[in-house]
Amino acid sequence: MLRSLVGSEMCIRDSPLTKAVMEGSWIVLEDVDLASFDVFTMLLPLMSTNKLFIADKGITLQAHPSFRLIATQQIMHYGEGSVSTKKGTTLPSAEMWPCLLYTSP
Repeated sequence: MLRSLVGSEMCIRDSPLTKAVMEGSWIVLEDVDLASFDVFTMLLPLMSTNKLFIADKGITLQAHPSFRLIATQQIMHYGEGSVSTKKGTTLPSAEMWPCLLYTSP
């Protein structure tokens, strides 16, 4: 949920991720390896169960069948089942992320 002030009124609206989950859109998360651990605790259940928990509302949304989550990351090392990222950390549940490796010429 996004909160913003419109005039003197507080406006609460769904985030782009929430809208994509409900409407069945595709969403791209760029440099997901730089996200905080709190973000991963929200994304991992979405990826494994297709459900998104909205803490502010206290509800769980079932993802639309057409919903897709695409994430990019900058990999520093890949091998032996280990993914090391730009932050020098290992992604939580890296095995859940299919990997397409691209090396620039």
